[in-house]
Formats: sequence, structure tokens, C-alpha cells
Amino acid sequence: MFKEYAEMYMQKDESFKKQGLAYSIYSNGKRVGVIQEIKHSSWRNIFIKLLSLLFLTAPKRMIVEELELEVLDEEEKVLGTIEKNVGFFKDLTLFIHDGELIATVQSTVKTQTPSLTVLHPNGESWIQATGGYGAIDFSVNDSNTTGEISTIRKRSIPYSTMKENLLNNDAYYFQNSNPDGRVVFLLIGLVVAIDLYFHLGE
Repeated sequence: MFKEYAEMYMQKDESFKKQGLAYSIYSNGKRVGVIQEIKHSSWRNIFIKLLSLLFLTAPKRMIVEELELEVLDEEEKVLGTIEKNVGFFKDLTLFIHDGELIATVQSTVKTQTPSLTVLHPNGESWIQATGGYGAIDFSVNDSNTTGEISTIRKRSIPYSTMKENLLNNDAYYFQNSNPDGRVVFLLIGLVVAIDLYFHLGE
């Protein structure tokens, strides 16, 4: 579950508008995993996606539709899924590869102090992520010990050409120092939530 990588970053793939939502996961400049949307072609989902187009003219696009994302390692082995029901700012649910619910990510969308809470399957608070204005930097803390587990920072990647700098998306950088292999999966879920609720469309 990526636990051997101490520092990682995620970047939204260039073709996400055509292929569905997708991210690449990197460590030391090497791609070590990918997150990709699973397509469901039902009339209900088609209607919801058409409805979401109404919000494309807003300053930030709202993800209204249902989402199901697969998390795969570098060998394309499925490690788990991240799911969201239809609606605004709905919780994300995280499942490991065998379908077991591992956690739920709840968001509090505030301009000054955006925050997200990761809940155990029993509903108890597990991890708290608190951001500042602009939702660019987050401190990620253990809910029980209040000790810092990681930080999540949204930053631009410097490229050699102006075109690459203009076309490529920012990356989300985070650390993984926790020996619990599940924690890095929770951090990945937090990054997806931050991107969906605070930055998608930028």
C-alpha cells in the first residue's frame, strides 16, 4: 500500500476531461501508481453529468455526479477504491481491494479554515486535516494524539518549457512516515477530496 515511499506527490492527468478523472502518483520522480475513474454508463449518470455541465461557467466546477475511482499500484494491481455519491460536497468512502470499508472522508468547506475529517468505519474520528486560506497547505494530524502525521501542499512543478508550465497541473505533495500501511491510502483519499472540493476546475 505504498508504505515504502517516504515522500510522494499526486498530479491530475492531462487528459482527465476526455478520459474521466485521473491522477498519477509519484515518488522520487517515478510513477508508482495511478487513480482512474471507473465509468458507469447508465441513464442516471448521464443525466447527472449533463446537469453538472451547468456549473462549468462557475469560478470553480462543482462535482455533482457520482464518482468511483480505482487506486492501482505501478503493476496495475488494484489497491482499493474511492467513491462519492451524487450531490454537492458528498463524503468520500474509501474501500480496500477486497471491498472492505476502511474510512470515510468528510469535508467542511470554509474559505478561511477549510478542513477534512477521516472517520473510522465505526464513525470515530481518525485523522483531521486543517488548511489555511486558499486550501493550498494542510496540516494532517492524528485525532487521538493530535500529533502531525503529514502535510499536504499544492505546488506547481517547474518544467523546462513555458508550454509545459502552462499545460500541466499542479501537484499535491505529502509525506508518509506512519508504519500503518493504511494511512497512506487515507492521505491519497484526502488529496482527492481537497482537489475535488477546493481546486477542481483551476
